[in-house]
Amino acid sequence: MKPIKSHYFPHDWDARQDEKIVDLYGKYDWEGYGLYWAILEVMAKNDGHCLTLAGVGGLAKVLNRDKDQFEQFIKDCIDPFKLFECDGTSYWSNSLRIRIARAFDKAERCSVAGKKGAAKRYGKDGEEEFFGEAETTPPPDYAKIVAEWNAMAKETGLTFVRTLTDARKQAIRKRLTEKTFDLPRIYAEIRASDFLRGVGKEWRVDFDFVFTSPGNYVKILEGKYRNRPGAQTGRGAAPEMPTRKYVDLSKEH
Repeated sequence: MKPIKSHYFPHDWDARQDEKIVDLYGKYDWEGYGLYWAILEVMAKNDGHCLTLAGVGGLAKVLNRDKDQFEQFIKDCIDPFKLFECDGTSYWSNSLRIRIARAFDKAERCSVAGKKGAAKRYGKDGEEEFFGEAETTPPPDYAKIVAEWNAMAKETGLTFVRTLTDARKQAIRKRLTEKTFDLPRIYAEIRASDFLRGVGKEWRVDFDFVFTSPGNYVKILEGKYRNRPGAQTGRGAAPEMPTRKYVDLSKEH
């Protein structure tokens, strides 16, 4: 995801009534409420809309907070308040990412609509061909797709998606037009496959493997990577060795 350029991001008017926020307020009062939103503001401007645990000390200095107390505040926001997600290196807000992604999607739709209106106004031919399928087909819910992948990745130990590039958006749109692309089934196969989860080896499936090539997800759905009895690290059954017959030469005449 690109860092947000505007000076605001969507914010529920009744956010303070959220159960997680109520728990935060119960321990840190209004000071904690304001600090939480200050952190979100920094996240929103940061590439990938996330912050690193290694940078907590620097952020505490920027926000004029005691380093140890601020570190504890971040830990509490991760657990038990569940306001932030964390992979051990970075932390982020899924809610913030979803809101920003929706804002960008709305801006893209408005841009397309504006170009269509200009084309009609000035009588340009071939506008449908020029703008392609995008102006008639609503954009995918990129934020939901990323959130679902990251939830599955957290469960299975796979790599999180932190940046939604234009190339990844294009790949998502392409896959979603294919009738055979079944994400729930793909995720079920990944969860059940030692090979795809990288059990006992360094390679493991990632977001791009699933979305960028139609051949990859088809092989997943066809069961190519399912565990087999006697398999080596979930890649399939070990081949059977041919049996050999031995002759007792002492009985030969």
